[in-house]
Amino acid sequence: MRSFLLPLFISLAPVALLAQSTTGWKLVWSDKFNGPAGSAPDPSKWNYDLGGGRMGKRGGGTYTSSPQSVFHDGKGNLVIRAIRDSSGN
Repeated sequence: MRSFLLPLFISLAPVALLAQSTTGWKLVWSDKFNGPAGSAPDPSKWNYDLGGGRMGKRGGGTYTSSPQSVFHDGKGNLVIRAIRDSSGN
């Protein structure tokens, strides 16, 4: 069974949430992921769900908030990376 050190599940809501108004659509929330390369997601907008240790029927892994697993790439993207550790998890 393959196991991965999985980053927490960041509540990955759509990057922009829209609410309909009488005149059309209005932006009510967004995140451009424009932090410096290697920086963590904005804690005022994102949190880590570290619960559980298994994903689905075949899952086996550990959720983490490690900066090696979740970070800005410096180009407007949020990177969420699964890493296999030395124990194979």
